Amino acid sequence: MPTIVSKTNFHMDVLILIVIFGLTMYISQKIMMASNKNQKLDPQQEAIQKSMGTMMPIMLTATFVFIPIPAGVLLYLISSNIIQVIQTMMINKQIDCEEASKKASKTNGNVTNVIDADFKE
Repeated sequence: MPTIVSKTNFHMDVLILIVIFGLTMYISQKIMMASNKNQKLDPQQEAIQKSMGTMMPIMLTATFVFIPIPAGVLLYLISSNIIQVIQTMMINKQIDCEEASKKASKTNGNVTNVIDADFKE
């Protein structure tokens, strides 16, 4: 008589991908929050943003452990997180360079104006 046997396939490679996804999402969230430091937020919004930056990767990682998805989707999500981190870092670097050049041009402009004023006297 046949028996009903539930065979679960537990793939360690998919579990490793899930952990990598959780780590890349956590890093992505931290970099995105660090780039928003210039914006003024009230303390309640800041606390919510901080908790969501920590809880969201944990919740999604746990979801993918209990509700498995194909490894290809995990690879897509991991690569998307990595590209987002690189893109955010490049944009932040460009913004910092532009702000530094604006600050330098304002400083140089003031020095030039002071020198011009001294020569006119």
